[in-house]
Amino acid sequence: MRHAPIEVTLLALILASGALGAQEAKPDQARPTQDTFKLGEVTVPVTDHKDAMDLASTRIDKLQMLTFNRDTLGGSLDLLPGVNLSTNQRNEQIMFVRGQDARSVPLFLDGIPFSLPFEGQGDFGRLTTFNLAEVQVAKGFSSVAYGANTLGGAVNLVSRRPENAFDGDASLGAWDGQGRKATADAGARWAHGYVQADASYVHAGDFRMSSDFVPTSRENGGARDYSDFTNKVGGVKVGFTPNAQDEYALGFLDQSIEKGQPIATDLSLPARYWKWPETDKKSLYFTSNTMLGAKSYVRFRAYHTGYTSATLAYTDTTFIKLDTTPKNLSATGRRYYDDFAQGGILEFGTLALPLNSLRASIQTRTDVHREDDGSNYWKSFEDDLQSIGVEDSITLGERWSMALGVGYDRLNPKTSDVFKLPESKHFTNGQVGVFWRVAPTVQLYASIAQKDRFASLKDRYSLGQNFIQNPNLKPERALNNEVGAKASLTSWLDLESAVFQSEVRDLIQQVTLGTGNKAQSQNQNVGRVRNSGFEMAATFKPAGPVQGGLTYMYLDRTNLSDPTIKLTGTPRNRLFGYLRVQPGTSYYLIASVSNQDTLWDTNSMRVPGFTTTSLTAGWQMNPHLSFDGGFNNVLDRNYALQTGFPMPGRTWFVNARYRF
Repeated sequence: MRHAPIEVTLLALILASGALGAQEAKPDQARPTQDTFKLGEVTVPVTDHKDAMDLASTRIDKLQMLTFNRDTLGGSLDLLPGVNLSTNQRNEQIMFVRGQDARSVPLFLDGIPFSLPFEGQGDFGRLTTFNLAEVQVAKGFSSVAYGANTLGGAVNLVSRRPENAFDGDASLGAWDGQGRKATADAGARWAHGYVQADASYVHAGDFRMSSDFVPTSRENGGARDYSDFTNKVGGVKVGFTPNAQDEYALGFLDQSIEKGQPIATDLSLPARYWKWPETDKKSLYFTSNTMLGAKSYVRFRAYHTGYTSATLAYTDTTFIKLDTTPKNLSATGRRYYDDFAQGGILEFGTLALPLNSLRASIQTRTDVHREDDGSNYWKSFEDDLQSIGVEDSITLGERWSMALGVGYDRLNPKTSDVFKLPESKHFTNGQVGVFWRVAPTVQLYASIAQKDRFASLKDRYSLGQNFIQNPNLKPERALNNEVGAKASLTSWLDLESAVFQSEVRDLIQQVTLGTGNKAQSQNQNVGRVRNSGFEMAATFKPAGPVQGGLTYMYLDRTNLSDPTIKLTGTPRNRLFGYLRVQPGTSYYLIASVSNQDTLWDTNSMRVPGFTTTSLTAGWQMNPHLSFDGGFNNVLDRNYALQTGFPMPGRTWFVNARYRF
């Protein structure tokens, strides 16, 4: 039974290659809208101007985010095959791609690193998507131009770029739990330049819990205490286009978050009485593309991202509600971060060699973490990271192409106020992918990639209570193998599927040492782990008012070194499906279902599986104005992504959007 997913995929590949030879080519409906900021994309181009990464990666565009009412990055990624969400001990939403979390699948904004300097990841439930044109997700096989730490792939957020003299949109929304939002996005374009600006405001009170929740001494049900948040985002991008090929753009993004933190309802877990009164992230970046003749280019990116946050830890709920003075806080009640990351990426590419698309890149990044625990003593940590890479896409024939890449990454710890500096670490990675266009509508591929991930500053130096530091953590290493297909089986059925296996050595995971009140945790290299599985996505659009889609992932994670240490955060089976009915040109209904089975949350606790459903009704009043509304978790299921942190129950929502 364990091998069934592989057999299904091989059968799908055979059927695709045999039955589709006579099909005519159709437009690629997965491509993003025209307002995509092309300089923000990271791809592996081939010489016939097709994109090899379109086969080995996945995109989700603005229309899909709007259709399924996915306002956050986590909610949007949750629609894709191979991706699942969980939460951590701070009740932040975290992402896994084929079993690898966001430390190994780093986040980028328009091709520049966007993950937090200290932690190597972020809260995917608080990153909004209002300002994005699309999200690119590379899995396993990813461009070496991304640089280091792409052990499991990369997620690239691509912003918008105006294509008309003036266009944009604005929206208003509300939902259960005193939720409300307002967004605006506008752009203007002229002969040799453009400007794009956006702003959003999202506020929510405590969300409504499922009526099936059984009250505990920490949570009486009804509204989920301390789950409120406020999220403000603003950004602007100014571009200069002196001719049809060259482009220079300067972008700025400012995000401010204030949020509470629900207390674990499971009495066997520690109660954290925390608040997050301030979390600010500001990014300034420059990106450019300059053609060198007709066949070569040089691209340059530079960035500076500052991150500040404050955490308040109280002794009980009384002090949270009173928001009292420091004397009523816990012993380590105030913690401040003042971090930044900065760097540059230089890339050169050429088509001068016949049948080749050659690219070389060099980049450097500095991560700085400064932390004060309320003692007015700032602890400082700093890393320097350098990467160089070369990749080439080769046209082997009318239907065959190959993508090759090799990179070298080096981590140099520069500052540690608390511990002796560990030695520098380095890693050489490489990959090869072969792409075969069996027929105009059938494409197969196979890839193998050796990737790395260095331990983040937090992995090595976390200063939390009951935590044992481990500055000498070794880098994780992975060998990613994949075989897949993308095809149009008929004029109304599209299919993509992949079989994958990733063998990770020196996987870094938090391990609990001891029991009860004496329990401590430490990040350790737990040894050798194998992640293998199968994923598929299908969309069908038969003639008439009905269309639908389905994504599925089967993931088998095995700790080859020590089976007693559980691999946490990922289910074995996960499914998402939807059905859209449009009885007229102006109205539509969408019903969707999500299902996943049990997963290990810690080495001794499991989170039960669940099934949730959603329903949306929409009305396109005219070409500019649209409305939608509906319910998430229609059946009011009581479910969780992490033990002790139940998710919202049945929640209504309404939205209005005006496009100009």
